[in-house]
Amino acid sequence: MDVGRLNLLLLLLFGSFQIATFQFPGWIGEVEDFIDNIYWSGSAPLCFGGCKARHEELRRDGCGDSSCCWLGHKSLCRVNCGRPDVDYNGVVSGNDWSVGSVVRYTCRPGFMLLGNPTRHCQPNGLWTPKPTCLSK
Repeated sequence: MDVGRLNLLLLLLFGSFQIATFQFPGWIGEVEDFIDNIYWSGSAPLCFGGCKARHEELRRDGCGDSSCCWLGHKSLCRVNCGRPDVDYNGVVSGNDWSVGSVVRYTCRPGFMLLGNPTRHCQPNGLWTPKPTCLSK
């Protein structure tokens, strides 16, 4: 029996790979993991990046962006911090909201920036603290 079939058997018997003592590189486990410079979160036992596997049990992910395939009924989604909020008198630049991305803040004329002009998307799905635009 090859290792892939053994892993599948463990999954079917126990519902999780947490009891297994090994894990394939490129497959991710429960809750949150870091693979190929991308953070993922969710609760699926396995996720195959790129949907290249040929098993009937694999389905497209539920994230809607084909960023992974999942085995079973749950999917893992790429961690995304969402659109960063901005004060009414502020402007935010940047359109990548995945983990590790950076957005830059500036203020409209007549206002000054208080705080760090950049925010970083963290692995927990939250942005670092937001700066404020104060009247000069």
